[in-house]
Amino acid sequence: MARPIKTGLDYIPTNTSMDDQEELIIAEIGLEGYAIHTLLERKVYGNGFYLEWTEDHRLLFSRRLGITKQRLDEILETLFRREIYDSKKYIDYEILTSKRIQETYFLITTSARRKQGDINKDYLMEGIDEIVEKEKSTSKKEKELEKIEKPKTKVPLYGETSLPMKIVKKLHANLLAANPKMLKPDLQKWALCADHMLRLDGREYDEILAVLDWVSQDDFWSTNILSMKKLRAQYDQLAIKMKIAKKQEMRGMRPSKFTNKEVEEL
Repeated sequence: MARPIKTGLDYIPTNTSMDDQEELIIAEIGLEGYAIHTLLERKVYGNGFYLEWTEDHRLLFSRRLGITKQRLDEILETLFRREIYDSKKYIDYEILTSKRIQETYFLITTSARRKQGDINKDYLMEGIDEIVEKEKSTSKKEKELEKIEKPKTKVPLYGETSLPMKIVKKLHANLLAANPKMLKPDLQKWALCADHMLRLDGREYDEILAVLDWVSQDDFWSTNILSMKKLRAQYDQLAIKMKIAKKQEMRGMRPSKFTNKEVEEL
């Protein structure tokens, strides 16, 4: 029996500070309304990139929270008006979703190389289908690469002067500098992962080297990025944090003073 495909998320990234949109929601519907909004959003992500929201769902949700259906409708009216959820998708299909929710969901599932089940494209917001198709294309390419028969000789797949091996050597040298007694990894396997980063993920060679330099100087990430596989999995987060750190350094700012608006500009 085939294992069922998981659709919901176990976690979602959350900002540590409030933006203007969140403060406006609190100002309009209060902390109780904001708490209900947060619970509802978790319920959406727990289901996937949308949540069925019929009359029965609304009744059950309000009953479980101990609020009136009228109060819940007031909160939802504000969330629709603030475009937290897309009102057209709700009217047409009785679901709660938005472009922000779908972008977050598919970026997370794509990064995790999670297999997608059947997707109702009528539920997708404009432009989201491109992310889904890109994920399918990348997964197909990786499967084709895995089918390629490895050479029976011991001739290395990646030479010392190849870009993937240069990336590997850089990471390996950084790790050795921190721990000279570390066990030697399979550099060819690491190079294959680096090759996937360059050709499948579309990463830039120079940026990868810059990220590796930054990682080696960061107290937290230098002890967590200990393989090419881990580098690839965390690359988007590392690249963003590196850009933030460099921008702060140029402005002579402390991390706590970096605004959400400046993060978005990156």
